[in-house]
Amino acid sequence: MNSLPLTAPVTMSASAGLRSMLTASLLMFAVVIGGLAVPISAAAADRHVAATAVVEALISDVEDLLAAKDVSMDDRRTAITAILDAHFAMDTIAAFSTGPYWRAATPEEREEYNCCSTRFWSAPFWAILTSFTGWNTPPAKQRRKGPGL
Repeated sequence: MNSLPLTAPVTMSASAGLRSMLTASLLMFAVVIGGLAVPISAAAADRHVAATAVVEALISDVEDLLAAKDVSMDDRRTAITAILDAHFAMDTIAAFSTGPYWRAATPEEREEYNCCSTRFWSAPFWAILTSFTGWNTPPAKQRRKGPGL
């Protein structure tokens, strides 16, 4: 039976060879991790550029719709639906929002739900566009910064 208490610390002296091997291993690990981080940053930059291009294309389509003054309200609603279909996978959103019921639905039910969900998602978009006054909106409330917050 061991006579040492369970709380007694166990100390081991590391030799100089073990220390240098540990130092070399940690240095190699840092180099490998650093090397892996460089391609990730480049891939993230590519995704950022692609996402920016998608948002700019959406904004351009909305600006074109707003610039057309002689378009009827029905034509604007059709254009909004076309913008949503062009920039968002509305059928995928409809399928995701119904979960397992999508697989159980008939093709006619899927088509009807897809139309309803597109109308549902286009309603807030339509409300925003009809009240749109410009890209620069003044803040509704300003807060003082610095001491005394």
